[in-house]
Amino acid sequence: MRDLVTARRGLEREIARSVATTATAEDIRRLRTYLAEYDRKIDSDSTRRHVAVDFHKALATVCKNRMLKAAAMVLFDTRFDVFEQVLDIITASRGRTHEGPHEHDAIMDAIAAGDAAAAELAMVHHLDRLAEDAWGEVSPSTMLAIELFLKDQHRPFTSFNNQHD
Repeated sequence: MRDLVTARRGLEREIARSVATTATAEDIRRLRTYLAEYDRKIDSDSTRRHVAVDFHKALATVCKNRMLKAAAMVLFDTRFDVFEQVLDIITASRGRTHEGPHEHDAIMDAIAAGDAAAAELAMVHHLDRLAEDAWGEVSPSTMLAIELFLKDQHRPFTSFNNQHD
């Protein structure tokens, strides 16, 4: 998860900056629908986990920079969804789930204002908080919740380092 959050911070700051300079009114409206969906599902663990990263994925689709968009396709590949969902479990265990919508709103407000620097700063702030959540000590009860979640996924995770193609 450390590698994923670090990669996200490096890439998404540039995506936020780019989107702030090129987003149309329709792009902004569409992005806000993702935020509204997350807000509706925030108090339901199972449904929230499936939409938690959708706003970030939507930002990448709105991005006009083809290289950033291509890199985001790798970063947001569905193989990594399980990491995003584990990150959500950890964030929830720390009581910080409700910080996400405020941070997303700050990113969106900067994008709507066309302020690239503020959009980048808001994204970095958001991902720094997620990194802090992910890298901190995890309680035994949270570890158990993660283990149960992973068992429920019915698919073993194989490290990319251990694959031989």
